[in-house]
Amino acid sequence: MIKLLRRERQSGIVRAPQAYAGCVKRNHRLSVGRVKRGLVGVDDVADNLIQLSQAIADVADTEREVVSRVEDEVTGYSALMQEILSNTENSLRLSHSALSAAERGQQDMQSSVSAMRLIEQAVQEATEATQRLRLKVKDIEHLLTVTRDHARTTRMLSLNASIEAARYDEGHGFMAVAEGIRELADRSVEAVSKIKGSTADITAAISDAEQALTHILSKVAGGTQRAEELGKVFGSIVGSVGAADAASKQIQEAVADQTARLEEIVAANHRLSVSFDKLSQVADVSSVYTEVVKSSLGGLAIIADDLARSAEGFHAGDTAPETERRLVFNLPQEPDTFDPHLNSLYYGAQVLANVHLGLLGTDSRDRLVPGLASKWHYDAEKQEWHFFLRQGARFSHGREVTAGDVKFSLERVADPKLSPPRAYVLSSVEGYERFVAGQAAEISGIRVESSHHLVVKMLTFSGDFLLNLAQHSCAIIAKEEAEQERIVGCGAYRIKSRNKDGCVLEAFDRYCMGEPFVKEIEIRYGSLALAERFRRKELDMVVYESVDLPKLLQNDDGVKILTQSMLGLGFAGLRMNSENPLIKHKEARRALAMAVDKRKLVQELFASLAEEAHCPVPPVLMTDPSLKPIPYDPARAKQVLARLGLKKPHLKLLSRLDLAVPIFNRVEEFFAESLRQIGIEVEYVKVEHKVYLRAENLSRADAYVGRWVADSPSPEEMLTPLLDSASSMNRVLYKNAEVDEMLARARKLLNPTKREDLYRRVQRKAMEDVPLIPLYYLLAGAAYRESELTNVNISPMGLLRCGEMMFV
Repeated sequence: MIKLLRRERQSGIVRAPQAYAGCVKRNHRLSVGRVKRGLVGVDDVADNLIQLSQAIADVADTEREVVSRVEDEVTGYSALMQEILSNTENSLRLSHSALSAAERGQQDMQSSVSAMRLIEQAVQEATEATQRLRLKVKDIEHLLTVTRDHARTTRMLSLNASIEAARYDEGHGFMAVAEGIRELADRSVEAVSKIKGSTADITAAISDAEQALTHILSKVAGGTQRAEELGKVFGSIVGSVGAADAASKQIQEAVADQTARLEEIVAANHRLSVSFDKLSQVADVSSVYTEVVKSSLGGLAIIADDLARSAEGFHAGDTAPETERRLVFNLPQEPDTFDPHLNSLYYGAQVLANVHLGLLGTDSRDRLVPGLASKWHYDAEKQEWHFFLRQGARFSHGREVTAGDVKFSLERVADPKLSPPRAYVLSSVEGYERFVAGQAAEISGIRVESSHHLVVKMLTFSGDFLLNLAQHSCAIIAKEEAEQERIVGCGAYRIKSRNKDGCVLEAFDRYCMGEPFVKEIEIRYGSLALAERFRRKELDMVVYESVDLPKLLQNDDGVKILTQSMLGLGFAGLRMNSENPLIKHKEARRALAMAVDKRKLVQELFASLAEEAHCPVPPVLMTDPSLKPIPYDPARAKQVLARLGLKKPHLKLLSRLDLAVPIFNRVEEFFAESLRQIGIEVEYVKVEHKVYLRAENLSRADAYVGRWVADSPSPEEMLTPLLDSASSMNRVLYKNAEVDEMLARARKLLNPTKREDLYRRVQRKAMEDVPLIPLYYLLAGAAYRESELTNVNISPMGLLRCGEMMFV
């Protein structure tokens, strides 16, 4: 405060003493009240931490005993492995001996088969010789038959000659010759008969020899076949013994490796046992420290009470009223809805995040803090979250918040009749699928244990579940009011009035986290003449999205210009159901992406308020070095369109008719001009900004320019709304069963590394299909006077936490 006064004197600022005192008085009272409320439930949290520390110590003791038993078992198993290794080595030696014997037997059988084949060949040759001999004997028999016939003829001739000689009495000499010839013929016949008898014997002997040789040949063939079969058996034995030998070697190596690993396991188990000892000690120390913290917080609570009483006494005699100054700032656009469960746009979130509160909350850095639930814990055995509501937490119309309101609100987040955009955040809750399918009247996994105790049973543990419960999209609203189509929340502010030009928020003085410092906030819609209106003090703070305003205010004294990277994406959406060839062909969609110079877009339109984008998920949430961005290459884009035969291509671009948010108009024009540069004729389909994203208007165009801001710091919040075919925010109408399956699987994964890997695969697949063209990542900006306003922060999701701001 002293520093602020010094800066005011240096800047020549003169403040009315009464107004200053009233401002200090209000801030002092509310700060003390916030301290007291902040300490409510701290005892419960401390007790919870003590119980958790004790549970950790108990688990550590149990695990140490388990590890000890495992170590004993593994040691015994290691000894068994050593014995198996020894037996395996003996088996390996026997296997080597058997293999050598089998190989020798195989060689002997091969030699025997070779000898058999030589005998078979010799017998076959002998058989062929006897067959040739039989033929020769037949030839001899034929000659003998001829000789016998000739001898008989000669005998007949000699007999006739004797008869003729006797009849003519031609001499005894002739008769003697004829008689001699006859005798010779008789002896020839007799000799031929004897020779023929011998040849018959020879033929019979040859037949006997052939039969014997045939028998020998069959025996040799049988022996050869058996020897070959025996050789195959020996070959099989050799192969089997060889395989057994190789297997024995592998077993030996595996057993040796397993033995070594078992020794490592024994050592690791010992280290683990030591670690559990240390963990138990740390848990004990943590329990002691928590007891100390509990005692200290108890003392702090007493001090807070004393401070509150002192403040009351201090201000009792002060009749000056508190300063209840209205904070006025702009919002570029009117929210589409004031229903937190149906809102999906950034501007609506700016208002609704200050009006509503969930079971849990987030601070100015989007870190998890208590909300309606002052404490909570997870029962790992039953897979249940237990939430305990703050006593006395109330809705802005005065009624106390109950666990029944929480159940009603969470089921409304997933109500299929309303088509809420973020129903998927409850997909890991038991009974969710039956409820959204209309098969059940409630989500069975959400049950009311008592008026201030709610249980949520999970199908799978989700790392993002608690963070999702802390967002305005899971806000707790009054059941009876919602049934009358009125939304009543329990956040820092309530909506006092609203119209097309703006809305007024009034501080909820019974807000469970402490009444806000600023009593009333007026939000005016629009982005025109912001610098001039700020200088005229029509606005206490300006929210801007383009480079123009910081340039205009950078030299103004006492002006603080605040920027914050946010989890948002500006993109060109390509309507995947369009019949336009530029949209139907994937290569044509890639050509559209190649036409846009994103670096130039960022430099000319945003300067330091944006970064060029190449994929849906900002690098602050997830990186993917393997993802290859589509390069800026208009020449190649033209070639692609020419190759596809797209002559005089034409595209309808949905455009905003008014200048309510000028930055959108500039991005639309930049995108259109980029397409014109590659020969595409662009036709504007103009509609008013507030109805720009309605389905009936989107259906009139081939493409549109939009942006998306995550509701929680998770890659899922960038991918599921834009790419899941079941998402109502998937306005490009992208449908890919593989992407849907991966997103559903990722939501059920506990391992963050595996979950992020699936998200990377989803992103790569989407960038391959090009249903949208990433253009820029968003940065949020605000400007205010440091001498008047403090505690101004923009969260990573681009939200202004108005409940923490205060006038000084």
